[in-house]
Amino acid sequence: MKKLILYFWYILILLLVFNSCSTKKNTGLVRFYHNTTAHFNIYFNGFESFKRGMKTIEQTPENYTQLLPVFKNEREDVMSAISGDMDESIIKSVKMIKMHSITTKPEHKKPKKGKRAYALTDQQKEFYSKNEYNKWVDDAYLLIGKAHYFKGDYQGGFRSLHLILNKFRKDEIRFYAMYWIARSYSAMHDFNEADNYLNLITDDKTHPEDLNYGIDMCYADIYIKQKKYQEAVGKLDYLISITKKKKKRARLKYITAQLYQKLNKGDKAIELFAEVIKMNPPYEMAFSAKINMAKSFINSSEGSEKIRKLLAKMLKDDKNIDFQDQIYYVLAGVEYKEGNEDQALNYYHKSVNTSVSNQNQKALSYLALADIYFERRSYLPAGEYYDSTMSVLDTKYPDYDMIAKKTKNLKELTDNLKLIAHEDSLQRIASMDSVKRNEYIQSIIDRLIAEERAANNPTNIGNHDQFNRGDYNPNQTRGKWYFYNPQALSIGKSEFMKIWGKRKSEDHWRRKNKRIILDELEDDETQESDSGRITDNKKIEFYLQDLPLTDSLITLSDERIARAYFDAGVVYERKMEDYEEAVESYNTLIKRFPEYNLNVEAYFNMYLIYFNKTKNKSLAEKNRNNILNKYPYSKYAKILSDPNYLNILKQNKNKIDKLYAEAYESYKKNKYSVVIKKTEEAFNVSKQNHLEAKFLYLKGMAKGCLGDVKKMEEILKILVKNYPKDEVSPLAQNVLDLLKSGKYDPDYYEFKTDSVYYYTIVVNKKDTLANKIKYILTTYNVSAFPKSNFKTEIFDLGKDKTAITIKTFADDVSAVNYLNNIKNSNSYKDIPVSYYNDFIISDSNSEKLKKLPILDKYLSFYKSHY
Repeated sequence: MKKLILYFWYILILLLVFNSCSTKKNTGLVRFYHNTTAHFNIYFNGFESFKRGMKTIEQTPENYTQLLPVFKNEREDVMSAISGDMDESIIKSVKMIKMHSITTKPEHKKPKKGKRAYALTDQQKEFYSKNEYNKWVDDAYLLIGKAHYFKGDYQGGFRSLHLILNKFRKDEIRFYAMYWIARSYSAMHDFNEADNYLNLITDDKTHPEDLNYGIDMCYADIYIKQKKYQEAVGKLDYLISITKKKKKRARLKYITAQLYQKLNKGDKAIELFAEVIKMNPPYEMAFSAKINMAKSFINSSEGSEKIRKLLAKMLKDDKNIDFQDQIYYVLAGVEYKEGNEDQALNYYHKSVNTSVSNQNQKALSYLALADIYFERRSYLPAGEYYDSTMSVLDTKYPDYDMIAKKTKNLKELTDNLKLIAHEDSLQRIASMDSVKRNEYIQSIIDRLIAEERAANNPTNIGNHDQFNRGDYNPNQTRGKWYFYNPQALSIGKSEFMKIWGKRKSEDHWRRKNKRIILDELEDDETQESDSGRITDNKKIEFYLQDLPLTDSLITLSDERIARAYFDAGVVYERKMEDYEEAVESYNTLIKRFPEYNLNVEAYFNMYLIYFNKTKNKSLAEKNRNNILNKYPYSKYAKILSDPNYLNILKQNKNKIDKLYAEAYESYKKNKYSVVIKKTEEAFNVSKQNHLEAKFLYLKGMAKGCLGDVKKMEEILKILVKNYPKDEVSPLAQNVLDLLKSGKYDPDYYEFKTDSVYYYTIVVNKKDTLANKIKYILTTYNVSAFPKSNFKTEIFDLGKDKTAITIKTFADDVSAVNYLNNIKNSNSYKDIPVSYYNDFIISDSNSEKLKKLPILDKYLSFYKSHY
């Protein structure tokens, strides 16, 4: 009997579970089953993953060298660290919604037979009007939105959070959704939208009170990002007063003290940092607070001796060995404030030398050194230190773009200064008699050998490491043949690799679409680039081969020096705004090379400096007279003597711009005779105009399309020779290469607007990027075009390239829009631009490209027509 009863209950439970598993029914038993299973099974695991991510955020070290963010999770390194946990939360939440969401309406209770139907109460009406009957589904949607936010996928979070606003618009959870939407907009720096959503919450008096703290934190974050530091301080002061957790309160005080530093309120900053230290925070925060107290001295009334004693005491503490770079940095700042510039430089050097793993601090120390040398107008060491700064500076640094621009300008200047020193050194040695010359070169070789031995000596490892860290010695090139210093050669090779990668020694190696050779053997790198060239720098002949030992070589060397003086003057004048040095460079050029062809332009530049910048009318007039007397037929003389000359030049430029636009449109429409006519009209307006290279390209291509291939080749060769740096020069070279190979056919590709189009991206097989790009494209299409039936195909393009194609677009406009959209989405941000070519292509031209897989040929056609 007992067995029969147990069997009965077993069957009953199975029936109940079986009926409960379906979400197509909505009964009390179904709701109980799905609520319980959803919460204690799937949602629980997803929330545990989320909590692990939150713990990771809390345990991630702070970067005390920069202003602490209100929300640490918005740091890129933090988002990357928690991405896996957040993905797991999203997966579990989506699974829970898919398996346990109940949207079926429950059946109304039917009245008993013979009884009238009764009216529903308000509570019953609300129950039957619900969109969701599993009480954990809205929590799952919120968890998805939060997880997307914490991993930095704000658009992904919006989808889930906005769904809450639409589906649960009367429930309290809508306020939490609006809060996380505001946090997301703030992270995206869309502060107006963030403020709108925060106002929607606070304007509704029914919003949960536990959101108020987060809202105030969000406002503090927004103010800081907008650099409204005073408003942020006010908000943070209030938050500090209501924050109960000691650790949180200490962090908020630390941020507030940093803001007072930004506001140049040193006394207030010192007071707050002292309060942080008294709160017994983690050691690194306490140390950083002490460091910042010392930094705040610069804008406070505190005495320097007190700060020096504090820093000296910190240097002696063994616990601070790993932080000595920061201590020396602050000591340097103290010395610099008091005018002890040399001592400041000494401390900044010590900061760099003691910096082991703190790249942020090393960057700041390099930057301080660079700025001091720049202020001193010692541009060579300044340039070296800016280079070192850029090698370790975080791209998120507030002034990163400005520093990068200054570094680029300084490099342009120092390259010219180094060239002058190099050529002068070569000429000086070339002027020696052969015996003294060989003795001098042998002394260089002996010194190189001694240096190499010293570098390999274990007792000198410390000094060798100092060089490798990028320290610059302003005297390191004195007495040496500048570019034959092996250290300089090593640096030059490194710089070349940064820009060009490993490249074979061959014609046209600079061309943008040349495939970078990544698998060259080390031995190949040391092969002689020129036939018969000596590469052993321990032989005297190595140094003799580049000496200007003939009159013609001296003339070429002089031309290089003269050009470098002129170019240096232009950089001083236009990019550094150092007019004194610019004038010095121009005057040195004219004095050393009185017959140089750019002297007239140097005089004119000096005239403009004195007339417009320094307002020295007498010196401006002196340079004006030099031009009128020495170069009476130059365009500069015409400018200075004819007030209308500049207007004529401007009118001519406008005419040429218009003619080029007409010629280009005609070329796209295959009206080649019109192209040639417009080009000739442009040259009649001005034989040397600013678009000469582009006109030559259009004219040459038009000649080829009309059948005069010989004339086309002649024109394109002139273009490549005279304008090697113009953007059309590589295109012209492509055509010349095809002519040489016998594969040139001007009519091979056809321009069609009434054809279906593909988007195509081409990569080198050796780079093994094809599958990665296919995944990127597939993922992008699913998210950006969920209703489109795009197909992704991969095929070989010749022996060394792979093409990935997205099909199909109705016309060229749709294809171009797709290309622009995917580029703006930063989908390829992790792939260097030099690793791929992407373009749109018609169906018929795609088939032609497969048959004749010369990519350069199609790219030339593509750039001319799209």
